Amino acid sequence: MDIEENSKVNYKVNDIIPLDLQNLKVIFLFESPFKEEVKNGCPIAGRSGKAVTKKLNSILPKVTLNIPFGIWMKQSNDERFAIMNCCNYPLDSNAFESTVSTVKDESISSSAMNIKIFDRIRLVYSRTDKGRFKDDEQKVILNFQIDLERRINQIISSHRNKMLIVLCGKFAQNFSKNIWIKLKNNNSINNYEILNVPHPSRNQWSHAKYGDVIQQMLDNISELLNLKSQEHSNLEQLDLKF
Repeated sequence: MDIEENSKVNYKVNDIIPLDLQNLKVIFLFESPFKEEVKNGCPIAGRSGKAVTKKLNSILPKVTLNIPFGIWMKQSNDERFAIMNCCNYPLDSNAFESTVSTVKDESISSSAMNIKIFDRIRLVYSRTDKGRFKDDEQKVILNFQIDLERRINQIISSHRNKMLIVLCGKFAQNFSKNIWIKLKNNNSINNYEILNVPHPSRNQWSHAKYGDVIQQMLDNISELLNLKSQEHSNLEQLDLKF
């Protein structure tokens, strides 16, 4: 992987995926990394990550408040969760140094990709799952979608248990839409539930109008992680002590 030679920053931010996929219960899929994610080398490492932590802490007190979820995951290695980005490079050109204009990653594309195209991809897919693109833009989109599909398939090919996939924000929902349709048609994700929620940026997970879907997400996570049964068991143990 090469960024331009005059940059010493590695802008690629890899997903956080557990080593033992059989323990995996929940995948959070986001758009792409930004400055804090590049700096910390993990997804959802800024203010949006803190918004995720705040909500998950209500059902999982072990998730430390005020620590972005990506950083907490990097430290805790909780194998019940995975964090993925549709694109492992920032799609906002403001995240790159001013001297960087292209990205070249042989695992994604044999040719360098102009980061100005990234901005247009982000803007269009944040609004719709369909858009008109120039040939060079379409090529970059295809490269990223093939890479995302490859990463998703690496998980589901080794995972047959029930799982919740949380698509965070319009970009993640629109950009990955055809991948999920394809997998559903192939009966590859029959045990999976896919839930669309807003992106946690701008404190949207705490907005009243999104309260129902965020609560549904928390309830589904609690059920998958068997948290309610554990809570009931803990209460029974307390009763016995008294």
